[in-house]
Amino acid sequence: MEKKVIVSLKNVYFNRNGISVLEDINLSIESNDLMAIMGPNGGGKTTLLELILGLEKPLKGEVLVFGKTPGKSRNIIGYLQQNPTIDLDFPACIFDVVLMGRYRKLAGGFGKDDISAAGEALKKVGMFELKDRHISQLSGGQLQRVLIARAIARDPKLLLLDEPLNSIDPEMQEYIYKLLLELRKEMAVVYVTHDIGAIPAYVEKIACVNRKLFYHGPKEGSLGKLAEAYKCPVEIVAHGIPHRILGRHKK
Repeated sequence: MEKKVIVSLKNVYFNRNGISVLEDINLSIESNDLMAIMGPNGGGKTTLLELILGLEKPLKGEVLVFGKTPGKSRNIIGYLQQNPTIDLDFPACIFDVVLMGRYRKLAGGFGKDDISAAGEALKKVGMFELKDRHISQLSGGQLQRVLIARAIARDPKLLLLDEPLNSIDPEMQEYIYKLLLELRKEMAVVYVTHDIGAIPAYVEKIACVNRKLFYHGPKEGSLGKLAEAYKCPVEIVAHGIPHRILGRHKK
């Protein structure tokens, strides 16, 4: 599978209210990557996604997305924000929610292509059989799968997910990991997490971010840099074996 760089950040700095959020970030994302962006809360992970989407502008540095400035390629990017606000009392079924992922203009409505794409997205996440169910009748894991379907309904080339596994039981987390592994055959998939335990065997690349980029590359080389980014001892389970990256805190 031939890969090419689709997102490039070079020497990127970002401040919010005069406070440094990101410093000298150099990061590239290739087509069909499956990448986890990891780091502690408040480390700038969500801001990184917002820069790629063009929702924020860097203080300095260069951000290119599919060879263009951020925002100009938004029509081929799927995005699931952290803790999206969903009105569960709104009279909408699962299919309606996913169809909104095809919404592009104020007038004209949805055509056959939109309806077909929404159905295909639901099949990919294993929710097509429930397409007529009201959104209030879903479990947390089912709702997250529906929201992922909405994000991929526009057939994106890049899928950005911000903390997609929050408040989901371990069994459903494993299902979503396997789903992301399948989706990366058609698009690059990047998901944000602060959970050290969320380094499954499927992830190919990891970016460790805590204001600065401590590591960017294959997961096998990330262990020590994770501890450096979190600034504390880190234990993860790799192939069933616990690994302690730094020594224990002294009592």
